[in-house]
Amino acid sequence: MAEKQKKKWKGKDWYNILAPDIFKNKKIGESPASSSKSVLNRTVEISVRELMGGERKYERSVGKLIFKVNRVEDKNAYTIFHGYSVFRDFLYMVVRKRLQKVESIHNYKTKDGWELQITMLIILNRNVCKEVQRKVRLLVQSELDKFISSVKLDDFILSVINSQIQTKLRKLVNKIYPARVCEVAKIEVLSSPKAK
Repeated sequence: MAEKQKKKWKGKDWYNILAPDIFKNKKIGESPASSSKSVLNRTVEISVRELMGGERKYERSVGKLIFKVNRVEDKNAYTIFHGYSVFRDFLYMVVRKRLQKVESIHNYKTKDGWELQITMLIILNRNVCKEVQRKVRLLVQSELDKFISSVKLDDFILSVINSQIQTKLRKLVNKIYPARVCEVAKIEVLSSPKAK
């Protein structure tokens, strides 16, 4: 078994995987590879809690970030943002009987040209009619569109992991119907400025 393991790593170098500039290029992992080219486009997932290293305001964070290697220099693999999602455990915990789940899946574009698909999860205190659900969905999409189109990607990501945008949206939704949860459930990158 030990012999097989040796052969597996033979001729491979270890590369440090670093978070994007917004997170001060913090080391988030290591990856073995036979060449720098084979490290490119690899993805790595890390919880917000782990990435932010014990900062108190992130202790209750319910999500993880996904980064993709886009550049390799020496033995360092630099990454860019590639997505975000909440943990499944969180979803199981908040989606319950007699509560209304409202999902909004919509595409947005940041000020610096990132195209994102964002899934919002809103949990209302009671089952409600379709018209209330529609109003909530439209309000969330409109407010997100206004906010995202006015900020760069980094600022938007920070607002998500700080829960600032979720808090703001929940307050607005409460004017239509009381909400228990207003959470960014998933962010997918559809295209980035560098990829165009």
